[in-house]
Amino acid sequence: MAYKLTSSGSYSGEEVIEAQLKNSQSHGGRTFMTVGKPPLEKNKLQLREILLVDAGGKKAAVGEIVAYGYGNGVQPPKGYDPPAYEKQYKKRKAWFAIKNLYEVDCQGGRVIGYQTTDGQKVPGCFTGQVTMRYVCHD
Repeated sequence: MAYKLTSSGSYSGEEVIEAQLKNSQSHGGRTFMTVGKPPLEKNKLQLREILLVDAGGKKAAVGEIVAYGYGNGVQPPKGYDPPAYEKQYKKRKAWFAIKNLYEVDCQGGRVIGYQTTDGQKVPGCFTGQVTMRYVCHD
C-alpha cells in the first residue's frame, strides 16, 4: 500500500513522514496514522507494507502494516499512538497501525528499490493527490 503525501496546509509530506519516523522510534517501533481514503476491504489479507512518499520527493519511509480499519472515533491499538502533531479530522476515517517504520532512499521523488505489483515504478505511478497501489520490496 503506497501513499503519496502532499501538503495539508499545516504540514508538508516530508514533515508528516519525519513525525511518523520519530514517533515510531520513540514508541518501540510503533506508530499510528490516519488517512482520508482507506484500502478496499476485499484486499485486506493482501496488505503487508505501507510506503509513504513525500510529494516533493525529499523523504520516503516504509513499514509493516499490523492492523488497519475505517470508522469515526477509532482508538489506536495499544501501543500505537499517533504523533504529537496529529489532529482529529472527521474526513480522515481510515487508520493504520504501523511497526518497524524506517526511512528509504528517495532521490528526486524516486524511491529506490521499490516497484508496484503491476510493474510500475513508485512513485511514478502516482496520478492523484492521494493514490494507493500495492507495493513489493525488490
